[in-house]
Amino acid sequence: MSSATPLVVRRVDCSIEPDRESGETEMVVCCVAEDGRQVALLLDDESRAKLAGLLGGRAPGLDERALRLADHILNTGGVWTTGKAHRWVTEAITPKPPIHFTRHSLQALAVHGYLVECREPGRVSYTPNYATGGGR
Repeated sequence: MSSATPLVVRRVDCSIEPDRESGETEMVVCCVAEDGRQVALLLDDESRAKLAGLLGGRAPGLDERALRLADHILNTGGVWTTGKAHRWVTEAITPKPPIHFTRHSLQALAVHGYLVECREPGRVSYTPNYATGGGR
């Protein structure tokens, strides 16, 4: 066991999903250490699943697929409708979930503070909620 002082991270700024089409396999979590140094936490699928299991207390209605959608929207920004989100979901998530999964995920992400819901006549859209840190 090393006697070195561990680097303590108290702030997570963002996460970047792997671009699996280009062969990337690690998620990058961008953090800031207590002393102000930038830190990149690299998580392969196994480490990511282990961390998710350790954190456990995930908000009800938000499974790994919904959280991937949240990360993508928070990193991409902009206005998201169910249709736009579902196009991304069907390209990024296997097996392809039905559209009601995407609709319910967007609603749950808004309830838990990741997104802001905007209702207009005949249209519901969502934007990232950076004011609350995306629910994190």
